[in-house]
Parts: sequence; C-alpha cells; structure tokens
Amino acid sequence: MGFKEGGDYTFANDEIFFYDDPHQLFQHWGPKVWQAIDAHQVILGMNERQVNLSLGQVSKSLSKDYGNRMVVFDNLGKPMAVTFVKNQVTSFRPVPASTDGPAAATVGGRSQQQQIRGSAS
Repeated sequence: MGFKEGGDYTFANDEIFFYDDPHQLFQHWGPKVWQAIDAHQVILGMNERQVNLSLGQVSKSLSKDYGNRMVVFDNLGKPMAVTFVKNQVTSFRPVPASTDGPAAATVGGRSQQQQIRGSAS
C-alpha cells in the first residue's frame, strides 16, 4: 500500500502481510467485504483500509483527513474516486479521462453529481 505524490512514490507495507494471510488476520470483515476486495471492487460501507486493499494505491486526495475525504485510487490504471465519511464509503465512481469538471456518479442505482478539483492552491 502507498501513494504517489508528484513524481515520488511512497509505500507503507505492514510487515505482517508477508507472514500471515490478510483473509485470516481480518476475517472479522466478513465474506461480503472479502469478495469485493478479491474482485478489486468497492461496496458502500467499506473502510479506507479495505478499499486500499481492493483498489491499490491512492493516486490523488485533496485532504489528509484519513476516513473523511474523497480519494482517487489508481485501480490498475482505471482510476476510481471514492468518498469516505466517518471511515465508510458513501459514494464511488470511475474517474473520466478529464477530471477538471463535474462527472456523474452512480451509487446504489442513483445518479449523483460530484465535482473533482485539482490540488488546492
């Protein structure tokens, strides 16, 4: 797990993952969450650590307030914007090619408008 800032990459790996299966360490997450993680998907209610395991590194965030922010995950070159409130996913959507304007998001069958802005000045 890690993030990219500018041209630099920072990786933060918990060494325990090299010794123990995270499915066993975090079995309390339940089968629904693990199915989503294993399929590289997001479901409403996941926490930021679960989404990080599912989608990979954070490529962009406008805030450092872990669990209360909108984060764009690289997702193997298919960026996904995920919004967390109180460390739970409240919305998510693929990021379009241009992230300078509003983009429609579909969550739970409903369409929502969200604005993705560049880095704060």
